[in-house]
Amino acid sequence: MTPIAITSRTPAPTDASVSHGSAVARLSIDQVRDISGWLTSTLTACDAEFIVLLVPAGTGEFEVVASAGEAPVPAVGVRVGGGEGSLCGYATVHSGTILFDDIGATERFRGAHMATECGAISSMVVALRRKDTITGVLSVHARRPRAFTGKAAGRLEQVADSIAVRLTYA
Repeated sequence: MTPIAITSRTPAPTDASVSHGSAVARLSIDQVRDISGWLTSTLTACDAEFIVLLVPAGTGEFEVVASAGEAPVPAVGVRVGGGEGSLCGYATVHSGTILFDDIGATERFRGAHMATECGAISSMVVALRRKDTITGVLSVHARRPRAFTGKAAGRLEQVADSIAVRLTYA
């Protein structure tokens, strides 16, 4: 397995932050506000420490376009690999929300990558899909094992559907 490589870094946001950079330049201010609000409310609903929205960067990688939560959180602009050895890549080839009780104990994800570099122990990830197109990946993380339930996964899927619509019709 190849660990996810961080290929760029910008200053870490201190609050919910959404990029106006290359990946989502087409979003309006209202759409950015909606997405930021959804991320912040999802943190509370899922009892998580941080949440990250990534979109395909067009190079087989994903780019962080929004993040929220308790520092440290992945910085907007960070790029990660998209293969099945990454949480993002894994989510894109499997349907539904995937829960990880302990990322470090999962053979596939051992090694340094964005979530564990920010202290994540447990995670849940879901691909954002519109029709047959992957529009992004939403990942929620906690710094404790077995943090997420099926109820939290259901909430994440609702938010993912809303964000996917926003990204599709931006």
